[in-house]
Amino acid sequence: MCGAPGSKGKSLIFKKKGPFSVPSVVGQGLSWGACYNTGMRQRLPFLAFFAFYLLFSLATFRDFGPTWDEQDTYLEGARLYDLLVQGKPMPFMDPEHSYPYAAFLHLFTAPDHYETLHLLNLFFHVLVFWALFECLLSFCGSGLWALAGPVFLFLDLPYMGSIPANPKDMPFSLFYFLSLAVLYLFERVFPQLRFRWVFLGLLFGLTMGSRILGFTLLPLLVAYDTALFLMKGKKKGKGRKGWWKKKAWEWAGVFLLSQLVCALAWPFIGADYFQHLPVVLWLSAHFPPKFSFLFMGGMSDSLTYPWYYLPLWILVTMPLFLVGFLAAALAGLPKGWKDPFILLLAGALGMNLGLYFLLHPAIYDGLRHFLFLLPLLAALSAAGFISFFQDRKFDLPRKGVLVLGAISVLSTTMQMVRLHPYEYTYFNELVGGFPGAYGRYETDYWVASMKEAALWLRENECKDPAKTYRVYADGKRFQSETYFGPNMVFEPKKEKADYAIIMTRAGFKPDVSEMPKVIHRVEREGAPLSFIVKEP
Repeated sequence: MCGAPGSKGKSLIFKKKGPFSVPSVVGQGLSWGACYNTGMRQRLPFLAFFAFYLLFSLATFRDFGPTWDEQDTYLEGARLYDLLVQGKPMPFMDPEHSYPYAAFLHLFTAPDHYETLHLLNLFFHVLVFWALFECLLSFCGSGLWALAGPVFLFLDLPYMGSIPANPKDMPFSLFYFLSLAVLYLFERVFPQLRFRWVFLGLLFGLTMGSRILGFTLLPLLVAYDTALFLMKGKKKGKGRKGWWKKKAWEWAGVFLLSQLVCALAWPFIGADYFQHLPVVLWLSAHFPPKFSFLFMGGMSDSLTYPWYYLPLWILVTMPLFLVGFLAAALAGLPKGWKDPFILLLAGALGMNLGLYFLLHPAIYDGLRHFLFLLPLLAALSAAGFISFFQDRKFDLPRKGVLVLGAISVLSTTMQMVRLHPYEYTYFNELVGGFPGAYGRYETDYWVASMKEAALWLRENECKDPAKTYRVYADGKRFQSETYFGPNMVFEPKKEKADYAIIMTRAGFKPDVSEMPKVIHRVEREGAPLSFIVKEP
């Protein structure tokens, strides 16, 4: 048993016995053990998950169609790579976006090799699942129980379905959660090392260089470290003064290194840091122009949506077993906030939700801009699950919860199979699943179904090699044209096309007069993602 002297290994969320000691009252305050379970045996469950995840990635990466912003993101990433590696100037330094992750991918393949890029996205995102497992292993002391984290996140279909073909929002989620994991784990894994600021500076900088919201990590770092120090009871004397001095230097190191990395990752900021950083902050608060979208059966827009947009969207797109265990975790927060892991998750979640309610930022495309919160919610759900079952009497109420949870897991798994490769369009039973959401909420908002529609046309309609077929398609041109046959050409004007592929984003669908001309629908569970119209 490791832990602080006098600790009995008791959690303030739930009583348990295990190799990791979470906060316990010792003397005049709280004390945390510095140990961390490094045994390979405890990691066997994750290794099994890792093998499954790799097989899943290899079996499915070719199924995903390119999404709305993929081409622009990868091209900008390639230009950033050329700037950083070859010194080639960028034709335009974007003050609103930068893509260091896409620049990294350019090491491996070209910007238009979408299938390979989707596989790489799946591979690299395993780091989030690993970090989540390690955090929960430290939290509960059992590799088998900690496996709940990766499994819960894998079954959070809006998140899992966004990994392959969303290189714009998912890299931010990756860097953000890795930053939190290092913040929580570093002193547990390496209690004798004093270089946490290096790892935090690098990760914080990559997070900030991916989205300006990453700057919230800096106040979170200060608040988290300070809260832990005060909870340990060292509030007076030389120890307090020495701690503040030590942390001030460490925080300064994190800040300076993160700004250097951010300036490299975001060329517009790096070109004139003191002048351009305020410009980026201002633009982030005033972007974008108004975008319309479906919400609760009507049209709303990115600037005047109701305050409950984000919490409601999370509620109706999260599998119900995750909702239940998240509720259990939130109910335990009055006691659980004294645990470092729960404290960090609650702090990060509270800070971002607070900014959402306070600033009312521009939002569109469902949860896309807040996908980075889903690993935090999955981690809290897993903590709620663990606290509800681990080392507790397996009585009738818990048996009932387990049965209901198993039914929800099975239902989610079945929907994952039926929706594939459009898992990101998942909605739970509260709105009737994907069919119930169609026409009421945004579903295929990134028009990922263009690939399947173009391939259907190629195989079923455009079969005469001696004839040229003119095809119009919604979305970005590359999303469909990439999969055209040699006898198919893109027609930018719908009225001149032989065939038209119509998206369902923002409530789009063929006009009433065109419905008789619909020859095929790309659909899942009876609800359409896109339509194919044959012109006379």
